[in-house]
Amino acid sequence: MNEILLRMKLVEKEKKYVDIAKLLNLEYQTLYYKIKHNSFTTEQATKISNFLELSEKERCDIFLPFD
Repeated sequence: MNEILLRMKLVEKEKKYVDIAKLLNLEYQTLYYKIKHNSFTTEQATKISNFLELSEKERCDIFLPFD
């Protein structure tokens, strides 16, 4: 997961992590854990992608593993 790109998209859309936590009905700490451990379900990643209006490339760049 590319947390930096996610943060950049949040800033661009004037959103915060707390907005994503509310969207997914998660506690903030749970969301933070999921970000740090790349443990989103496909459904959760899709919800975030739609919420932030991510392109297909942005979805891949953010949610797929990279090294």
